[in-house]
Amino acid sequence: MDLLKTILCLPHRTPERINVTIHPGENGFDIPFPFGTIVVPDTPDGYCISSGCGSGKTESIKSLIRQKWDQGILYCVDTKNECNRMYQWIVDNLIGEILHGETLKPNDVLMIHSDADFEKMKEYKTHPEQIVRIRILIITHVRFFTDLINYFLLYEPNNSNPVVSIFDGDFKKLMQQGNLRKYILLDETPLFLRPFITFSKGLLGVFSEKNKKGGTHNKRLNISRLHATKK
Repeated sequence: MDLLKTILCLPHRTPERINVTIHPGENGFDIPFPFGTIVVPDTPDGYCISSGCGSGKTESIKSLIRQKWDQGILYCVDTKNECNRMYQWIVDNLIGEILHGETLKPNDVLMIHSDADFEKMKEYKTHPEQIVRIRILIITHVRFFTDLINYFLLYEPNNSNPVVSIFDGDFKKLMQQGNLRKYILLDETPLFLRPFITFSKGLLGVFSEKNKKGGTHNKRLNISRLHATKK
């Protein structure tokens, strides 16, 4: 009877439909999609997994988070509802999990968007440097590109008094630091990005002229004057 009570008290866990397999030595992992397996080398770089809608990309991300959250996760998605769904899945399925001797606690997970928990957002705005201690950070694409990107990327889970330097815009220097999150996961292509200005093909002729080979090149002086008048 006691054993039955113990079983009934266990939290309900929803397994991922796609189970990522980590390579021996953790030097890469396999994503077994229904149409075939994609091998991802686990080295610092950018990788685009283009497998089509409904193929299981988000499910494979869940599996990767389950197995790698101790190394620092930044999960970015297009909408607040999608943020909420991932956050709730982590709360329901990962809180209390033990990985390499570390236990994932509720305050190890943070979701940042305009409708997120008021007290947590207030703390973020007052002490943004504390997010470098968060193991799993969930944000929208818009916030990734418009907010404190250096704070999002840095990862110091055991630093009780983190200090984040002012970002000088040098991404090369930022990405060479040794205290970065291991996984920056952008679920789907950001949709909010829009061109600053567009020109029709006919209007482009105003800003170009023929060169000696019969092609065209920009009228640099005219374009610089155009920018000057807009300031």
